[in-house]
Amino acid sequence: MKELQRTIALQCYNEVFKGTSRSKQDQHKNCYTLFHGNPNDEDSYGFAKQLLEGLNMFAPLFEREANNASGLTPLVLHQYYHCMNGTEIIVSNESKHEGITMSVLTATSLQNKQLIAGRTIYDAAKLVVTNARKAMAIVHKSEYQQYVEQGSLPSGKEIEDYYYFIRQEMYKLLKTPSIGDDDDTGNGKEDKNEEEEVTNDGDNIGTEVRDILGDAVDDQNSPRAM
Repeated sequence: MKELQRTIALQCYNEVFKGTSRSKQDQHKNCYTLFHGNPNDEDSYGFAKQLLEGLNMFAPLFEREANNASGLTPLVLHQYYHCMNGTEIIVSNESKHEGITMSVLTATSLQNKQLIAGRTIYDAAKLVVTNARKAMAIVHKSEYQQYVEQGSLPSGKEIEDYYYFIRQEMYKLLKTPSIGDDDDTGNGKEDKNEEEEVTNDGDNIGTEVRDILGDAVDDQNSPRAM
């Protein structure tokens, strides 16, 4: 649940910093609207709804699996994102599937169904940016650097190997705290210098994460809340 929410939050954060808003209150408010959609516009497509339907930037997260019995083709989250062999995570409102629903994407927690707040969305995105930069540093010191720079994987490697490598290295990094490290929970004190850097670098936030994901994300299909 949190991983999917952070995926959406990052896109909201990126869009906020493409605009002119600079006050924290406005940024939080804009993150909320981008995430959930405009409540005063029934045709509004927030990023949560776009992910639920596998649209735009979120399309590469899923594959469609034909169901001959029902004739439907549900969206199935690619296994290399959730790493649970033999398990399918699908977009479904049926309780038996325990799948991805709008409530899963937008609720504060599994127990608290209140919509996730703008401040929480903002903080979640900042955590993604912090960890993405750490992941990029790891990649640039590995054999996968050529994938980021040239789009070609090392000989004998598949995209699944690349994702597995990043997950393993980030797990080791985040489980080994160092003196002076930032608080990876997103609840630590703000670093004013870091905040200024992110503010000035807003247009490149999504690019940094896309550099890591590579062909799994198509920049030309980058969504905007509608």
